[in-house]
Amino acid sequence: MRILKRLILFFLVMTVGYAVYYAWRALSIVSGYGAKYLCSCVMLAGRQPEDVIIEELGTFPRSIGSFTVDYRDSSASGSVFGLARQTAVYRKGLGCTLVSEMTKEELRSQKFNLAGQLHLNVDTIPWPMGDAISDSTPAGIDGGKLRAAVERAFIEPGSKKLRRTRAIVVVYDGKIVAEKYAPGFDKDSKQIGWSMTK
Repeated sequence: MRILKRLILFFLVMTVGYAVYYAWRALSIVSGYGAKYLCSCVMLAGRQPEDVIIEELGTFPRSIGSFTVDYRDSSASGSVFGLARQTAVYRKGLGCTLVSEMTKEELRSQKFNLAGQLHLNVDTIPWPMGDAISDSTPAGIDGGKLRAAVERAFIEPGSKKLRRTRAIVVVYDGKIVAEKYAPGFDKDSKQIGWSMTK
């Protein structure tokens, strides 16, 4: 009987230990994701922190985090209940980087050869290399249906699950045939994207 009690206690301690470990990892993911997202939206896309926190980080589990922006340091930080604090720093030409495995100072001291920017009048160069687009709708496309479909993408179906459409660009045969942007966004707005490497 004593051995059974010890086994039960052992498994109970292991279970609680694993639960604490898992929760700690989950809190770090929430705070790190929020810090990186907020940094990118504010420092790169020029959005207001309050809007990003409400619209992008306001649903569970991100809503349990607290997020702040430090303009003097070009960074954003996040924590959950004051724990698992994570910070993302903005570096010009490189974007925002989550601080991990090195300090902010080490990140900022890294040197990269960044490509220079060409100064061209992009209004005279056809899309996608420039901004010049045709005003006519190609044959075979029903302009009315296309406009209706684009408009529908910006209508919220309800308050429970929001689409929050930011931009729609429809390309047909290598040409832009329709585009629309939400208030506060335009063709020059930087949108947040994610990439994964193996």
